[in-house]
Amino acid sequence: MKKNVQRISSSILANYPINDLVEGWYFKIDEISYGVYLVEGIDNWGRKVSCTGIENEITTMLQECSRRAKTINDQIRKI
Repeated sequence: MKKNVQRISSSILANYPINDLVEGWYFKIDEISYGVYLVEGIDNWGRKVSCTGIENEITTMLQECSRRAKTINDQIRKI
């Protein structure tokens, strides 16, 4: 049975300040442990991507999350 998916509220998306990497996606960077970071992306419908790593890998993690988000967008367009 299909489940209706609600659009994510703007109050949730406000926690994801990076919004210029992939169309329709929002990203954030959090330090989750000393020197360990989580890069997380979310789209308007709640799909998520994430990567973890150390501080000097943040740029690479953002690129990887962006690549994953683009892959999801491409798959959705094919449906």
